[in-house]
Amino acid sequence: MLRIFLLTWLMIGIPLWVFSQAISDSDSSILMQTKRVEYEVSNEDIRFELVQGDDEGILMIRETRRRTSSGFIWTLNYLDTSLNENWTVDINVLFGMSFMGHDFNGESFFLLFAKDEYKLEELYVIKVDKADGALSDYHVNTVLPMTLSHFEVLNHSLIFGGSSNNRPVVLFYQLEEKKAKVLPGIYNNKSEIVDILVNDERGVFTVVLNERSHSKDFIVSLKIFSGEGKTLHTSALKTIYEKSLIDGVPTDFDFGIQYVAGAYSNRNSDVSRGLYLAKLVNGEQEFIKYHSYGDLDNFFSYLGDNREVKMKRKINKRRESGKNLKFNYRLLVHDIVKRGEEYILIGEAYYPKYSSNTSVQGSMINPYDQLNQQQAVYAQPKLLGYNYTHAVVVGFSADGEILWDNSFEINDVLVFPLIENVQVSVNHDKIILMYAHDNMLKTKIIQGDSVLEGKTIENIELSYEGDQVKESIPGMEGIKWWYDKSFYAYGMQKIKNMTQEGVKMNRKVFYINKVEF
Repeated sequence: MLRIFLLTWLMIGIPLWVFSQAISDSDSSILMQTKRVEYEVSNEDIRFELVQGDDEGILMIRETRRRTSSGFIWTLNYLDTSLNENWTVDINVLFGMSFMGHDFNGESFFLLFAKDEYKLEELYVIKVDKADGALSDYHVNTVLPMTLSHFEVLNHSLIFGGSSNNRPVVLFYQLEEKKAKVLPGIYNNKSEIVDILVNDERGVFTVVLNERSHSKDFIVSLKIFSGEGKTLHTSALKTIYEKSLIDGVPTDFDFGIQYVAGAYSNRNSDVSRGLYLAKLVNGEQEFIKYHSYGDLDNFFSYLGDNREVKMKRKINKRRESGKNLKFNYRLLVHDIVKRGEEYILIGEAYYPKYSSNTSVQGSMINPYDQLNQQQAVYAQPKLLGYNYTHAVVVGFSADGEILWDNSFEINDVLVFPLIENVQVSVNHDKIILMYAHDNMLKTKIIQGDSVLEGKTIENIELSYEGDQVKESIPGMEGIKWWYDKSFYAYGMQKIKNMTQEGVKMNRKVFYINKVEF
């Protein structure tokens, strides 16, 4: 599943910073960088993007300044899991088109473009077959102008989620019939789309909505549709008066049973107080259980030993007096993972950083919103990005109780837009947590509430012994979980090599490193 993104491109002209040597916190490492590929960056290159093809390969997209009579040439390279290049094709992107998003359905990659990034009325989709790079293109006329937030592919159907006239809308387009329709039961002025989740095996998809109830609390509702766009099931989570549900990530609809987890807040607040897990049976809510951040044993581990001890003392003292401390966090919730009888939820705590020290509540500025830009300048300081503090991992039982929790501190990461920074590999006996920052990979391995491998730091490995990274594009690097215990790291670097014959003294590259445990 991939969301529509405000593209943070690897722009060639962005100022660079000097690479600093990483220091490992441990003497040994179980992490291996088994393969690296580099693509030399020329003055014709504008941007790079990677699209994951599940556990089979990666599609690399390179936008260039090379022109045709009708558009620009973009080059697509498909690499297998050993990072060997299988094929290369060029596509022609028409003048005036904006790249909006992508998805993969197991057989083909789908690249989404639009003529107008903010008020979409015509969409352009390029289908790229995984086997040989064969191309097909589709023009989709939207039934009504919409602002796009989600793009998914289910078998041979395209799903577009967004808003129109400040109301949520989901557009369903079948490739074979070349016909678009608006899905029923979503166009409501008191709700917004949280996510769209596709189940390829069962051929269904779930639209998750955040809705304002009659009592003005926020609740989460689920609408399940077939692969033909027919409504199969609708359900809503019931909450208590003083609690609102900020978001929700559901499991698959499995034989009538579905779990939903997420963060909850105080009434009418967008800042979370804790986590919840709910169970639905045939659409009827069996239970919903709330857990304050103060109930978690390791939530405050990121503060360091001394501050964590002081915080726990403060929590216990308040409890002894019959009261609870109330904590406010902004949490980016990942998809819920089922492992045996456990339901594992991962979230990343963050806070917005502004150009001044002013603390701002409520809605954040969208720097790309040109219509409201002038008003926003006077209303609030400039949003620079989002700082992460830590990731929290919680294991729930099937009854909604907390089995264990753990955390992973995040240092010095500032990004825009908001993304899932920490990547996670959930295995039967361990969970691997990893993020990339400043040409380093930072990793922690846990087993329940135990730490198997404390935070370790590894350099991003280079191609040649004499290579030295002189500059790296700030904020452009990243790492993604791929399959099993495999990840891939990527980024752009300026490299100097003064010692080896046959190697260019100076080169600028876009790299992909395969990372395995």
